[in-house]
Amino acid sequence: PSDLFYRLDPLIAATAMLAGRAVKAGLIYSLINLAAALVFGRVWCGWICPFGSFIEWFSPRQPSEHRVIPDGWRRAKYILLAVVLTAAVMGNQTLVFLDPVSIMTRSMTTVLWPGLRYLVFGLESALYTFEPLWPLLDGLNRSILLPIFQGIESVFIASLPAALMLLTIAVLNLLAPRFWCRYICPLGGLLGFISRRAIVRRTVSKDCISCDLCAKICPTGTIDPTRGYASDQAECTVCHDCSAVCPVNAI
Repeated sequence: PSDLFYRLDPLIAATAMLAGRAVKAGLIYSLINLAAALVFGRVWCGWICPFGSFIEWFSPRQPSEHRVIPDGWRRAKYILLAVVLTAAVMGNQTLVFLDPVSIMTRSMTTVLWPGLRYLVFGLESALYTFEPLWPLLDGLNRSILLPIFQGIESVFIASLPAALMLLTIAVLNLLAPRFWCRYICPLGGLLGFISRRAIVRRTVSKDCISCDLCAKICPTGTIDPTRGYASDQAECTVCHDCSAVCPVNAI
């Protein structure tokens, strides 16, 4: 179902229930996400979030050292979370447009999917100039293209704000991998707050040889060499990239 990720999103659930002063039964599924965070940490961010996947595709694995963003910026997502929830208490859900599931859904439906439709049908029009291809193109159009793109129009001017927002978030990754997830995402802030009490935690054993590989590969930059390569439980997305590169299995 198209609203699956919305139903699993605790920030969407919280703002909807606070603003509406009612329990939304369809959003109770978000408790699964909260329970997972309480047990395993930010597994949503590392394994499930579709917007997180999109961001990771555009994130450099090892940014230049001189571009490190101060750790204090991580507080921004908690401040933004507080603002979003406060607005919801006052009956305003406008700021939910900053929720990652909302951004991904909006980008897919108003930018990426219409853009793909434009390219596909443009290519189809070019191929229709070759008459021998008409039967094949007619069948392709009738059985695949029209059902897939039914009701989708390529209105790029109306999509411009969403496109610019998506592009900006992608470009910010040049400053730090998964910049959005580290510093801005209000849903990440909510899950991070809960993950501070997670039962299953990342630990480093005495076998560590201080090779620094885990700190270099961490996509959220939360592994601190000065603290025995420990990580901030609220910032770790449980991706296991660090344990995959550890040469002595110390993680």
